[in-house]
Amino acid sequence: MAWDGLPCVEVSPEDEIDTVLVRGKFVGSKRQARELFEQGAVHLNGEHDQLSYLGKSFVLFDTYWVVQKGK
Repeated sequence: MAWDGLPCVEVSPEDEIDTVLVRGKFVGSKRQARELFEQGAVHLNGEHDQLSYLGKSFVLFDTYWVVQKGK
């Protein structure tokens, strides 16, 4: 389900953040995703998190994660 033009990607709680960023076309490679993550430029549901898997972060409405790229 796309919300107001936001890109949407189906993921599972076991997916790694770098996989989600590549699948969502936020970045071109897992290496780029890891670099952004290490720089603190990736936020899950508005929080900068050092977790590498989605399942450990707060899930909105028991269904969604909002992934933001940028500081």
